[in-house]
Amino acid sequence: MLPEKLASRMVATMMIKPHCICFISAKGGSGKTVLAASLGHIIAAVNRPVTVADCDAATNGLTLLYLPDLNRAKVGRFKEGGGIGSLGGMFDSGGEGNSPSRIIIAPGLSFVPATFTMASTEMVPVEHFASMLDSLMDSLATPKEDPGYLILDAQAGTDSLLARQLHEPMML
Repeated sequence: MLPEKLASRMVATMMIKPHCICFISAKGGSGKTVLAASLGHIIAAVNRPVTVADCDAATNGLTLLYLPDLNRAKVGRFKEGGGIGSLGGMFDSGGEGNSPSRIIIAPGLSFVPATFTMASTEMVPVEHFASMLDSLMDSLATPKEDPGYLILDAQAGTDSLLARQLHEPMML
């Protein structure tokens, strides 16, 4: 029998991480948010799993776009007897198991907001964001052949950080 650490390491190496598509630009207003949301819906429409994540601490644009869905998730959590403290976005300190929380937008399409609390996220340390991104990638990894796609709407000017953080991303 394999030692427990070795066995868990072998399982971790067999996990397949999602295909990552990251929309980046050195300036704001270039259309990253709309393109990320649109591509997410297109991929989900052809029955491929996709998660769209708001990685823009300056504008929280995708979070605002999906605000009605975000509010439904909060209300649902309260009805289940939980609070929003158990929900965590890319820049929140909460989250179940220190992994960002995903909400379902449509069949096959999930979303990770920048924040569930709508507090200012601009002062969040880069290290915290990098840790949340790693946790998100790990939570999406599966032993299946097709873990789906992860689409990131990046903050203007964060292209060098994301290039270091992600393994083989497709940067657009």
